[in-house]
Amino acid sequence: MKQDLWLVNSSLLLVFAGILSAYQAFDPVVPLWRTPKLILPKDIPVSATPQNPTANDLAWEKIYLNDIFDTYTAQETKAVKQNLVTPIPEPKQAVIPAFPEVKKQEFIAALNITLKGVIAGSDEDRNVAMIADEANKEGMYHLGEKIKDAQLIKIAHNRVVLLRANGQQETFYLRKDDMPLEEKPQEKWRYIVRNVSDQSYEVDPTAFSKELITLGNFLERASIIGTAFQDGKPLGMRIGTIKSDDVAAALGLLENDIITSVNNIALNDPGQRVAAYESITQIPLGNSFDVGIRRTDKDILLSYKLVRINKPRKSMFPGVRYASEKPTVDETAKMSRVQQREAQVREFQHQHVNQQKNQQTMMEIRRRILEGLHERLHHH
Repeated sequence: MKQDLWLVNSSLLLVFAGILSAYQAFDPVVPLWRTPKLILPKDIPVSATPQNPTANDLAWEKIYLNDIFDTYTAQETKAVKQNLVTPIPEPKQAVIPAFPEVKKQEFIAALNITLKGVIAGSDEDRNVAMIADEANKEGMYHLGEKIKDAQLIKIAHNRVVLLRANGQQETFYLRKDDMPLEEKPQEKWRYIVRNVSDQSYEVDPTAFSKELITLGNFLERASIIGTAFQDGKPLGMRIGTIKSDDVAAALGLLENDIITSVNNIALNDPGQRVAAYESITQIPLGNSFDVGIRRTDKDILLSYKLVRINKPRKSMFPGVRYASEKPTVDETAKMSRVQQREAQVREFQHQHVNQQKNQQTMMEIRRRILEGLHERLHHH
């Protein structure tokens, strides 16, 4: 049994030895890699020449200098002076945008109608207007009714107001004399401030407050340019360039005047100016207050009295005068007694004729309204 095991082991050793011998026989031998030796320019022997005084100079330079094909060109480099200062950039020109064009309001042609008559009472909603069209066809219209593309929005005793489809308003008057006239600024101030003498004036406080609502509005309209000083101390308010049709001229003030006091209150600081304004607003009707003015190194005192200045009312009927429209004393004095009598007779006759015409017009309007009501009732 032991002999058989020895034979097996010997066989295995022989097989292993054979395999190892075969591997050694057929194994290729790989040659070792050796890095080639680099030849540096300093290793190339170069003889010394006038151009190459030393043998250690680079051989590449000699190759370029001894170019056999004549392809090398020597280049001369010149030093360029560089400016290290950064230039200041030029400012860009400001571009102002163009203002947009303002679109003008387009108005359409006015209605070709005529106001023939009006029946007005205490209740405006029940007023009636008689209006004729371009064909002279008359009709009765109440508040809110439409006439072509317009709506009747107001019926007064002497006019009607219509609102068109594009938003514009049109006013039609019963008589041409009822149409308001454009009042010039000078005429407007006649009924706010009245000149009595060189240094005395009358002022209607109600009309004045409607024209100039606040103290700031007055300072702006009166051309107050600031505080005037004398010897380093505030003296008052200086007036600049004024307009001939504004409040400063109406109150008798001149350019470069200095308002030193108002109602015995010195105008040295803004607080005193407000106090002076409040004191004026509390003055009752019929009383006066003074305003101190320094004008060309002279002190002047202007006096203002608060009164009612009645504006003449416009007569609804031509030729009729109200109490406020009586002839002045100067006009009466220029006429003799005979002329005064003739004027009174003419005025009475003219007024009587106008009253008759107005009565006939009102009777005609009533008749047409009744006819219109009868027609409506008959159709219903």
